[in-house]
Amino acid sequence: MKIRLLLSTLLLAVSLGILAQRAQNRANRTDAIKTERITFIIQRVGLTPAEIAIFVPIYDEYKQKSWELGRARVAALRATPTNDAEFEQAIEDYINHKQRDADLAREYNTKFRAVLSPEKLFKLYVAEWEFQRQAVAPQR
Repeated sequence: MKIRLLLSTLLLAVSLGILAQRAQNRANRTDAIKTERITFIIQRVGLTPAEIAIFVPIYDEYKQKSWELGRARVAALRATPTNDAEFEQAIEDYINHKQRDADLAREYNTKFRAVLSPEKLFKLYVAEWEFQRQAVAPQR
């Protein structure tokens, strides 16, 4: 009986350790991607140190909000409707999430314009697209 309890406790401890390590690895990978993205953007857009100091906190805030909206949109797509009314609601929820994405982009476009010239703002959008394309390409 004591051996079973000891083995169960050991198994639980090892499992928790593995889960904690996976969470840490995921967090480290997320941080690395964020750093790669912002470095890529700074280089492609040609931001000055003064622009970086103002732009980066605004951009980080934007990306965090965008990520949260993306999670909500994915959750809406994972719904399991069973009748027409639920399908209609799921479609409406998805479209509403897309609208919130567009509203967020417009809101932060205004904030970015306060820091960046039109040329640099355009370069930002191109750099974001290029980074996304570059990040997704190895997965294909």
